[in-house]
Amino acid sequence: IELPMPDSIATQCMAFFDRYLAEVLSVDRAANGHAKLAIATYPEHRLQPFQTIPHIDRMPMAAGQVAMASVLYLFEDERLGGTGFYRPRVDAARLARLFNDAESLPAEAFAASHGIRRAYPATSNAWFERVLGVPPRWNRLIAYSGTLFHCSDIPEPSRLDPDPAKG
Repeated sequence: IELPMPDSIATQCMAFFDRYLAEVLSVDRAANGHAKLAIATYPEHRLQPFQTIPHIDRMPMAAGQVAMASVLYLFEDERLGGTGFYRPRVDAARLARLFNDAESLPAEAFAASHGIRRAYPATSNAWFERVLGVPPRWNRLIAYSGTLFHCSDIPEPSRLDPDPAKG
């Protein structure tokens, strides 16, 4: 479930980025941005293939720009999950086929074809090596290059709930 935030919120987020993060992350400034509230709700049996693999953030950018991303954890139950970071174990051509299949194959066919079970990614597999897991903490902000492979790290999917007071 996602709720886009007004442009005024995105503008404040970019100002925060410029003031506190740009220099640390070796970028000049935020040129463009958006903000949303999101909550993971799907039980594993409802996940689509693209939700079972790490991803990079793809967005239109001018030459010389980089995609930066951030997550602000607004929940206290750490069992709801943080963020995992990965590096590919296969070449770019095989990775491109994996992502194409994740968008086009039914979940069962994708799992059978690529050996990736219908679950939130949590460990290394034949396709990706997990290199870092960032646990959530109330009000923790993480910021990173959107070109790093990442995904939700949800150790107890049974705890997910569409009610923001619980999930």
